[in-house]
Amino acid sequence: MFVRVNHVRVLRKLKEERSADKLSASNIVARREFSRTVMELHIMGLVKISGDNIIITHAGERIVEAFEAINVPEDKIPDPWINSAVIYALELAELTGYVPKLWRDMLEARGLWSNGTTKAATEILEAYRNARPLIYITPEIAEFLIGLPPGPAPLDELIASRDSGGYGHNVVNALEATRLLRISPPTPEGSTYILTPVGRKVRRALLRAPIYDSVILIDERIVDLMQREDLSEAEISELERMHLRTGTKTTSMGKELVESYKEQTKVEDVIVPFSISVEELAVMKMIEEFTKKYPPEEPVPTYSDLRDKVPGVNLGEILHLLEAKELVKRVEKRSKDTYELTDIGLEVLSKFRDLDRNITSSAVKSATYTVIGRPPKAEWVKEGRELGIIFNDITERGWFLINIAKRIRKKPFLTIYDANIVHKVPAKGMKIDELVKNIANTLNVDEGGVVRAISEAESKGLVDVLPNDVVVLTYLGKAVKDVISMASTNELLKSRISITPTHYNVLLIIRENIGTLKKLYAQKDVKTLINEEVKIIYNNIKRVTSISLDEIKKTLQQLRAYGLLGRTGITEAGELLLKAYA
Repeated sequence: MFVRVNHVRVLRKLKEERSADKLSASNIVARREFSRTVMELHIMGLVKISGDNIIITHAGERIVEAFEAINVPEDKIPDPWINSAVIYALELAELTGYVPKLWRDMLEARGLWSNGTTKAATEILEAYRNARPLIYITPEIAEFLIGLPPGPAPLDELIASRDSGGYGHNVVNALEATRLLRISPPTPEGSTYILTPVGRKVRRALLRAPIYDSVILIDERIVDLMQREDLSEAEISELERMHLRTGTKTTSMGKELVESYKEQTKVEDVIVPFSISVEELAVMKMIEEFTKKYPPEEPVPTYSDLRDKVPGVNLGEILHLLEAKELVKRVEKRSKDTYELTDIGLEVLSKFRDLDRNITSSAVKSATYTVIGRPPKAEWVKEGRELGIIFNDITERGWFLINIAKRIRKKPFLTIYDANIVHKVPAKGMKIDELVKNIANTLNVDEGGVVRAISEAESKGLVDVLPNDVVVLTYLGKAVKDVISMASTNELLKSRISITPTHYNVLLIIRENIGTLKKLYAQKDVKTLINEEVKIIYNNIKRVTSISLDEIKKTLQQLRAYGLLGRTGITEAGELLLKAYA
């Protein structure tokens, strides 16, 4: 969306008059600008054109109501009044109730913030969600779009690309208006731009055009024509002029543009960013070394084997973390717990074997945010470039990280940091600097460690650190917070490592065999109960993992201490944990 003050003037007048001729003669905007202004409103989905009549849409009415609700003189309003950066700032402000100072200045100048989002801001977001933009491509826009790197990239580079090619401001404005391009709100590092998923698809489609010699406009009528066979000569000619059809045959470009139009207002699911540290890779390399050195049946490497070979790391925590990320699996050999790389683990190690710097969740978000159509924060883009995840587009390394993130099914792994982070973040989120100080004081640790822990909690899918520096809980994070509140809260909050994939797998097997176990739980002989309980779990758990009898016995003790398993079965908190990660 890209709304100027002139757009609002026309929209306000449309409440009284529909005739294009009379509106043009009313001089609400200069006559030479009137047709262009109306067309811009049309492609944004704020008006519909029917013959000589111009009809304001529901979204257009909301824009008018928003404009009339602001307390800023018309001659003081920045132009454009609304653009993609403003929309994104409002979306995050609505979600969290907070915006940084640079955003606050931007919104206050437009009458959209006053100790919180204003009524006008609410109306604008409703208009944005209800508007149905069109695909609108002029020969100039097509030429510019084809030569533009898809991003993410600094906004300065977009402006340089526009100016060096001799293009007018309108090419960028039109791409924003039709939601093919989004710009991030400013931060101290600047702003960024991306082509949205639909913008990328349109760009690919235009590469198939033989020549850019006409205006392409895709709306509901064109979509209907593209799906029909009984077309008049005039209709066929119209579609051929836009290179959407050749006679009765739909062109590949036409097919892609129609698909783009249908997906224009689609909201993509968030991708949990994958992260990997140098320490994790060191442990993976050592597991690989043992695997190559010894025959498969040998009970290596055990925890002790790895501890001796990978000094200076928190080995237990890293092994649990690698298991939760599906990079490593536990395998029982001759009653010993050993470790193997999974197929995904082998891929990750092959790709990042020589990595000398941690790949953080924020760096990976420069790619994952782009894929779902959110412009990433400038600081993330800078870090993503340094790590080779992006450079004017998502790199091969970036796509690898995205695909790994999509393939992995997160398993529970909760450290003392994770538990306290999730427990402290409220429904509306919490500013990251406040959360860091709070956790550091609570656990009596340095703030740098907390920052790293928040990044790791993000890659576990528990939190999302938004571009306005607010940490919010994900769906999974909210569920885990409820688990902590319902279970033995203090035990979970003070344990260095509380919930691991092993705890989850044991709970899963208990639930699947609860009928057999309930008969066992009815016995009064506690010693017999414990031994038989361990055997039943041991005999059934091989479907999901391989684990020794001693490890199962220890896990059962921990589950009961944490309030996830009771004397006669899984507690409500334990059931919620299973449901959250199902």
